[in-house]
Amino acid sequence: MTDFPSSKRHAASGSIVSYFAIPYHRDPSRSLFRATIRRAGREWKFASLVKDQLLQKVQAKLSDLSSESPSAAQLSPDQRRDALAAIRLLPPGETLESSVRLLSRLLPPDSSSPHESVADYHKATSLLAGRTSLSSAASFWLERNPPHTPASLQQAATAYLSSLRIRSPGYQRTVSTRLQSLLDSFGPSSSVLSLSPTAIEAFLAERASASPDSFANSTWNAWLTTFSGFFNFAVSQYRLPFNPLSGARKKPVPPRKVDFLPVDQVEKLFRTAESVAPSFTPALALLFFAGIRPSELTGQYNIDGSGISGGLFWDSIDIDGEIFLSATKDGNSRQIPLTPQLRAWLDTYGPPKQGRVVPNPQAYTRSRRLVSSSASVPWPQDFARHSFASHHFALHKNRPLLEAIMGHSFRSSVLEAHYKRPVRIADAQRYFSILPCAR
Repeated sequence: MTDFPSSKRHAASGSIVSYFAIPYHRDPSRSLFRATIRRAGREWKFASLVKDQLLQKVQAKLSDLSSESPSAAQLSPDQRRDALAAIRLLPPGETLESSVRLLSRLLPPDSSSPHESVADYHKATSLLAGRTSLSSAASFWLERNPPHTPASLQQAATAYLSSLRIRSPGYQRTVSTRLQSLLDSFGPSSSVLSLSPTAIEAFLAERASASPDSFANSTWNAWLTTFSGFFNFAVSQYRLPFNPLSGARKKPVPPRKVDFLPVDQVEKLFRTAESVAPSFTPALALLFFAGIRPSELTGQYNIDGSGISGGLFWDSIDIDGEIFLSATKDGNSRQIPLTPQLRAWLDTYGPPKQGRVVPNPQAYTRSRRLVSSSASVPWPQDFARHSFASHHFALHKNRPLLEAIMGHSFRSSVLEAHYKRPVRIADAQRYFSILPCAR
């Protein structure tokens, strides 16, 4: 039974409860029992002529207070200071209690207290060093690590390479080599979305520093072009929310100097070929007088070593009309007009006109080196194609026709940047008048 008068702290609610009794003014022989509950600056008063009824009222109120959120009266001085500091950090309208409940929901299941999460928060903000907010960093991470990543780098690379089967083996080999380097660096199981322009630029910078002589700015840009095709495919194939390569920067490259052989040196090559390698002269004529690429002429060894893909066959040359190319660099076909000059070289040195024009890429390389060294005429890459384009434009002034023969898209910048150079009309006329000596 509670003593009267008395004053006690109720531990569960943090309240101070005071009991006392006074004479009842209408009947001084009886007592009026009273109680006061105080907590956190608030006060509740109760009175009854029956002591048990008073105690029941007090206990009911204490039960209500015990079920409410913690009060300052239940906190130690240190806890009060911490609570005040926390409240000052809360956004307007937010309570300390709701923040504690939110923190509890965010805690890992095996965490017994918020201390680990608070320490983790401080570590994360320290790493960010004010560059962005923690919520922005979390959003960035979630965007690149969705719950169900659509594809790994290995899966995407395999699918992309399969889509390139219509392209030339040389192109496939180049793409395969570059993608394999990407997989070796970032890991085949990494998500496609885990990469970023910064990471890819760092990857290329590392390769450039390891081989500065062979990794020029143009090589950097060529690798970026390969990766661009790969990531564009991945975005379309897997419906990715963004392109990981978007924003990667190409390196500045000075304008390419278009070099070609003067007509005197071209004629010297043909006269030498007629002497030392007459069976090679049809290939030579197709290179210099039709603008065919060497790979289109010879074909390319398959990646799996199973033989040669592409190349020009004699039955694709209609002596009365056109040359039909079915395996070009970009996988498209095109037709090239067969001029009287070309027909003369093919008629003179072309029999028996069956099978491949050039047996294989190695045979082409051996013959080209033999003719070049015997004539003492240098033969850098693409000289024949450059020479054809420059002289053809000088003679005909027909850009759409030249683009169609070369296999360029209409009004592209490739012709101007890589192939065409001013040539005198007289030299162009001589160029397309070079004929076999046997005629």
